[in-house]
Amino acid sequence: MSKRGKRGVASFQKNYKEEDYKVDFDKNNRPVGAMSSPFMSWFGLKVRQTFPYHIDTKDFERNRWEELWLDTKRLWNIQTDGAKKFMLKKAKKLCTKFRSRPVINYVNKGKKPFEKYAYLDPAHWDEFVQKKTSKEFLDISEKAKASANANTNFSRLGRTGFAGLDAKTDIIWPLLEAKYPYLKTIQDKRAKAWIMSKKIKNPETNSYELAPDSHETIERLVRTEREMIEDGSYFAGKDDPIVRVMGREHGGRTRAVSELIGSTQVHGGLFNNSKKRARRCNSLDANKEKGSVSWVDKNSGGPIISYPPIEKLTPCEMLFPFQVSDELTVAIGQIWPTSDRILHGKLISEGFVKVQVDNVIEGCEKMPVLEVTKTVDIKCVGDMLHCFVQWPRDAVKVCEFPGTNPRLDSSSHTGASPQTQAGDISAISCYHPEIEEDPYELQMPIQQNIDQMSFMNMLMEVQELPEKQMANSHAPNLDPEFIDPEVTTALERTKTRPRAIQDMVELLSRCVGDNHSIQISSPARMYPQTVQDSIPYVELLQLFSNDWLDITVIHWFAMYFYESHNSRSAFFNPHHIKGDSCTKNSEGVQEHIIDMFMFHTDKTFFLAPYLADNHWTLIIICPSTERGYIIDSISREKDQHSYLLTSVIDEAFGFPFLWDMVNCKQQKNGWECGFMVIKNMYEFVNTIQHDFPIKLWNEKGCLPQKEIDKLILELTPQFISRVFPTGQRHA
Repeated sequence: MSKRGKRGVASFQKNYKEEDYKVDFDKNNRPVGAMSSPFMSWFGLKVRQTFPYHIDTKDFERNRWEELWLDTKRLWNIQTDGAKKFMLKKAKKLCTKFRSRPVINYVNKGKKPFEKYAYLDPAHWDEFVQKKTSKEFLDISEKAKASANANTNFSRLGRTGFAGLDAKTDIIWPLLEAKYPYLKTIQDKRAKAWIMSKKIKNPETNSYELAPDSHETIERLVRTEREMIEDGSYFAGKDDPIVRVMGREHGGRTRAVSELIGSTQVHGGLFNNSKKRARRCNSLDANKEKGSVSWVDKNSGGPIISYPPIEKLTPCEMLFPFQVSDELTVAIGQIWPTSDRILHGKLISEGFVKVQVDNVIEGCEKMPVLEVTKTVDIKCVGDMLHCFVQWPRDAVKVCEFPGTNPRLDSSSHTGASPQTQAGDISAISCYHPEIEEDPYELQMPIQQNIDQMSFMNMLMEVQELPEKQMANSHAPNLDPEFIDPEVTTALERTKTRPRAIQDMVELLSRCVGDNHSIQISSPARMYPQTVQDSIPYVELLQLFSNDWLDITVIHWFAMYFYESHNSRSAFFNPHHIKGDSCTKNSEGVQEHIIDMFMFHTDKTFFLAPYLADNHWTLIIICPSTERGYIIDSISREKDQHSYLLTSVIDEAFGFPFLWDMVNCKQQKNGWECGFMVIKNMYEFVNTIQHDFPIKLWNEKGCLPQKEIDKLILELTPQFISRVFPTGQRHA
């Protein structure tokens, strides 16, 4: 008898609209989507009502099963017979399993089931009891019990089985990783599904835990996968960690897929992921023989692709070179300018680049490297640490996202997985306030998570301008035609700011030149169509003079944070969700919200930089959990009803979100709210989203101005380097 909790009797009493009767199926023909659970509830009830309980499943005529499928297709608007085979197998399984319930709960206890199962015909009960108490049946039952008791790896699944579990991976797996850090090394999708099926929900914490009796097997899975990666068998396409630990699959079912789909019938192959890796490696020689120019041997530089030149020392991730498409990061380093073609006194191979290896991802130390990369001292990935190596250009990922630091301390990766990216939570530090420093002794941050080299290059460019073009003060001496009263006032205010702030204003002014505004465009796929915005120069200067931040400035930071590496977050356009828009054009705001939700089906969180009554607030929603979070730097005596946008969001989705007021830093004065929204967006995309909901703001007090200054000093170089490419800066 399974130790799982009992599931109630399906009654399917909820009234659905006719258009709701629609169910989708995945590539393995398993029901998926929002209506998959109601569909399976209905299907199970339909089976029990259609097939008399006193007749064995094997004795029903074929046409009875055909009629069941036709009825199912008709009610649920199923257009093809693709899922017919799977669903009829499921029906027979349900038929057989159901017959065990009356035996266990009623026949063996001398009771009758008709009060609970009103659709069962009492006329056949005596016949059923006689059959289920016969010697023949009892002998079969004893063997079945022994087999069931031997199974210690039972799964905890709902009516939709592993298909339903797959849909919740993005929610469940991060919670398990947070509680059991050793799971972070798991790469194999099937192993993840199997592990998630061992979850139990703690009623006190409302979070997931692994069943106590599953830990030993799961730890073996983790060790086995790492061993397979190290010896290369993980990429051979012949088996996977599940098979290594639990043995080969039995006929007619597949672990972590379905009890009704045989291992040879899994769509794409059971070892699909590893087979893809193997096929790619094996196809290199075949393509060469066919004269294909799509690929060349990895030891000759990988795919023939034209990459833009690397002009300066640039932070990068080094991907596993035998299967670049998987983007398995094995090391962190810096790629040298592609003009440098000499390594250890020899010419670098065509298609390769020179990389300085600063860090090796834990768990990847024993992974193999290409023959071209090998030297007397370098035989595997771990040997490359603090060395210069040649690495295929297509297996080098240039880092261009918030928080990149090419010189990560090795401790940053303690416990990190082979799939850890430089932008992951384990490799990024969040913006944290430091109280000790004097704000008027602020210097340009040395250890902040920005590309320090690129900022120093910018400063050098400013210093190399002709002396007559340089201002005497740290505030810029601009051409009189460019200066208007508001700009003059803003520049004067910067003269009283810390030296590092003045240096940043100087640099910015050289980039802006005689432009009165800066044009920006949204990144690819941030919105359904590219959105352009224009930031007035005077509004940009407010960043450095303790003043109100314009919506265009906040919009640019949202654009920048959207490109955060491995992000699960999308952004609403702040122009479309303002407080007055919620009042005057609620339907338009709702349309934008739903358009963004439908456009970003791959995202979990949606961030709304919300401006109302001259005050900035950050609102974050998670539609999959129907929860919303309000991060307001003036939150005293406020609740969800204090914000028009929350009710508009509820109306857009057609259900009320559960809203939480988050404990965040509060502002001292009337100007900080825009800076607080920038800070909170930055922290969320860089760290919090990856640990959500385990990690959330829980802050007290106010944020000192010097911490705001540090944040701006950290982020402004990214603005300059992206908005003003080197060749477009004005002298």
